Amino acid sequence: MASGILVESGGQAARAHTVLAVWDPKTGALKVIGKDIEAIAAYTQPGARYGLLAWLPTRCSAGQNCPLRITNTATVSTETVRSPLHHGFAIGGAFSPGGKKLAVFVNRNFLGTGAVQLAMVDAGTGAMRLAGAVRLGIGEDRVWALWLPDGRHLLTGGAVSSYVVNAATLSTRPLYFIHGPDHYIETSQDINYSAAVVPPRQ
Repeated sequence: MASGILVESGGQAARAHTVLAVWDPKTGALKVIGKDIEAIAAYTQPGARYGLLAWLPTRCSAGQNCPLRITNTATVSTETVRSPLHHGFAIGGAFSPGGKKLAVFVNRNFLGTGAVQLAMVDAGTGAMRLAGAVRLGIGEDRVWALWLPDGRHLLTGGAVSSYVVNAATLSTRPLYFIHGPDHYIETSQDINYSAAVVPPRQ
């Protein structure tokens, strides 16, 4: 982060609390962001004196409608984002280059596993748009997204589907390297659950 390094502490005991903080290695000072929270994405603009941290409460059970929060690490001011589907968020997401947008995943059912949908959040206002075409099957409450350097597209995937997403229109196209019907992560060596950026040809 801009003002230091994001660190997490916690214990194995049942009543132990996890603490997320920003540590300044020059002074040794710790600025606590919150307790019992789990980071899903972080961003710091080069040269900036603050960072943005998107997080969820760790004590929120799967499928519970807990809000996502975006915190400015310098002021500790926080924007609250609620899911329009009322089943909370999966762990995973990414800030766009520039930090203005945040790709997140809303749970599509009360179980908190099995199905999520991509959503785009305005990091400044908390306004959200759902990407109707990006509905992913997942094995647990975690999923991934990776922005491309142009800031206009991102890659995302789940157990059997991977997409290239236009961040402005939220239009999509499938992304597979192996042709055929089987893209399941346990039996295929396709791009699911990971991502790579291939540099353009010179």
